Amino acid sequence: MKAPSDEQLVAWLDNELGAEQRSLLEKAIADDALLNLRVQWLSRANLPYQNAYDELAQQAPLERLQARLDAIPSPEQPGLSRRWFIVAAAAALFAGGVLADRAFLGWQATRSNHGSLPARNAATKRQPISGHDAAPELERKAKLSKAASAHERS
Repeated sequence: MKAPSDEQLVAWLDNELGAEQRSLLEKAIADDALLNLRVQWLSRANLPYQNAYDELAQQAPLERLQARLDAIPSPEQPGLSRRWFIVAAAAALFAGGVLADRAFLGWQATRSNHGSLPARNAATKRQPISGHDAAPELERKAKLSKAASAHERS
C-alpha cells in the first residue's frame, strides 16, 4: 500500500472511512513508525485551543485598547486622483472621435446625395413621378437632353 495522504489520515481520525479502508490504515499505522508519528501530529489539531486562550482574553485591557482605537484619526477621503482625470480624458477623446466620425459620414452622405434624384426632388418639393404621369415628364427630359446635346455640338 502506498503512503496515505494527510486527508486520508484525518478522515481516519474523524471516523469517516469505511470498515475496509479503516482496517488497512490501522494496519499501516501499526507497521510504520513515521506514519504513526504523522497521525499523532495530525491528531493534535483537535486539541481545545480556544479554552487555552480564554483566560488571556479575559485579562485583555479592552477599555484601554478601545480608547486607543478611538484616538486614531479616520483617514481622509482622497480627492479626484490623477487616474480619474486620465480615464475621463480618454473617454472624452473617444466620444469626440465617435461624434466627429458620425458628423463626417453624415456630411459625406449629404454631399454625395446632393445631385441624386431623391435629393433634387426634396429640394424642389416635388414627388417622384410614376405610372401614367411619367410620360409627360419623360418627354420633357428628352427635349432637355436633345437641347443639351445640340448645345454641346455647337
